Amino acid sequence: MKKLLIMLFGVVISLSLCLTGCRDNQTLPPYHTEHQNIRIGYTSEHNFNQRFGNLIQQQFPDYRTEVIPLMEAIKSRTPIEDWLKSNSVDLIYVNSSQFQSLIDDNLLSDLGNPLSKDPSIEESIIPQVFELTKLFGQGKVFGLPSNFYSQAIIYNQDQYDQASSPYPGDGMSWDEFLTTIPKEGGLSVHATSPFHFLTMIGQSSNLKMIDSATGEVTIDTPAWNRIWKMTIDAVKNGSLHLDAANDNPFIQGNRSAALISYEEFKIFEQAMPDFRWSMTTIPSASASNETNSSIVADGFWVIPFDSPHPQEAWNILTFLLSDKVARWGYRSAYGFSTLSRLFSQDSTYSEIISAFYRMRPRLASASSWPDSLPEIVNKYFEEIVSDSTTLEAGLKSIQSQAEALNDSSP
Repeated sequence: MKKLLIMLFGVVISLSLCLTGCRDNQTLPPYHTEHQNIRIGYTSEHNFNQRFGNLIQQQFPDYRTEVIPLMEAIKSRTPIEDWLKSNSVDLIYVNSSQFQSLIDDNLLSDLGNPLSKDPSIEESIIPQVFELTKLFGQGKVFGLPSNFYSQAIIYNQDQYDQASSPYPGDGMSWDEFLTTIPKEGGLSVHATSPFHFLTMIGQSSNLKMIDSATGEVTIDTPAWNRIWKMTIDAVKNGSLHLDAANDNPFIQGNRSAALISYEEFKIFEQAMPDFRWSMTTIPSASASNETNSSIVADGFWVIPFDSPHPQEAWNILTFLLSDKVARWGYRSAYGFSTLSRLFSQDSTYSEIISAFYRMRPRLASASSWPDSLPEIVNKYFEEIVSDSTTLEAGLKSIQSQAEALNDSSP
């Protein structure tokens, strides 16, 4: 009898311990659960850590993140879709061309469903930037950008007042803008060369010097003739200055306006000269054009269709679009924050600099050209400006040389 009681007592103690253990396991806080290994595709582990530090580890102590580098694939020009098929990852950061390739190959998760469950995510993003990602997906959302770049026009109000010139406004054509700018100062453009400035203006009308799909050279055409004439006339009459990249004549008060990028605005913001200034959207080839191809995402966070941990990937993705991460990377090398409330932390001019995104986005058409084409274009541009040759003769020469280059390329 005593042995039986001892045995029964042992069973009761065992059951009690088991029940207590089961109950404790059910109430354990999340940080005591098994770690999830989340694989993230990024250029390199060094770049990832440099950009985000230990923010993810602090936010998700249950996740062990492993960065799968993309750098070698980028250097070897391995298509992103091929890289993904041989690398199992939960989340990837891709550039615009990689983003489009993955969408075209149906390799990405549609984020529409999780976004519909939490409308605050879309509401927090600048509408024009959110529209950009939908352009890639033809109305669907397959990725979200945390940062973006853009261009706009910044102008010196004091100089415009002194010249009795009307301030420039949103949606102007390049013709209108260059005609009304004060000639005493003109527009400062930090273009790498005349070729790149001409290419930028052409893109606003979807014009390309060489069609990368067909190989057709379209330089000696009425549309390009008009853009060349407008640009050359502006250089000759002082409306346009192609200033060296390391010069800042606008900040010094020596230019009436400047075509300004994100990086150039950071320099201006730090200098903050004492003249009155404002901004307007970048002009286009025609006033009827209400879109802007200069709004470009630094990259897109995407979740592969076969992600082993899609929910955890979504948790990290939304965190990377949070205020905390945006503040951490404010005015970093990666561009403006896509969050409306953190686009600018200075409320005194946040509305002014919304010129960077006030126009609707447009996807820039892919362009490619022979390596020596910019040199040829720049040579004839200088000859036309100096009246060494005519515009018509110059464009015909560029057209024939570009065709020869195109025919000889593999």
